Amino acid sequence: MEDRLLTHALRFAIILVIGFTVCTVTRTRPRLAWVAAAFAMVVVHDAFLTSWYGRIPPILEGLIWNWTGKLLALGVGLGLVFLVGRRRCGLTLKQNEGSGIALSSALSLRGQPSVQG
Repeated sequence: MEDRLLTHALRFAIILVIGFTVCTVTRTRPRLAWVAAAFAMVVVHDAFLTSWYGRIPPILEGLIWNWTGKLLALGVGLGLVFLVGRRRCGLTLKQNEGSGIALSSALSLRGQPSVQG
């Protein structure tokens, strides 16, 4: 358990260093509040995906994977998108001109069998 916590702490420290470096070095200079919010989201998402190391009980007994954590992480992510605003997060149903052709091409290839050589 201590090894996993140390691994997560080191990974979070690396993410923080990279985020603060980007805030100070780049020309565009993203807001520190956005970097802090993204870091908090990574921590919360990771906590849910690990079920806080078994502290969150499963939804249904007998499931092999951590579906409770996955659903909670998805719910928090979608909740944050709708809290901040889906347009500000880039979630929209509006398409650019001409993108319908690319979408129809992608959907037509979906049902094709793959050719392996």
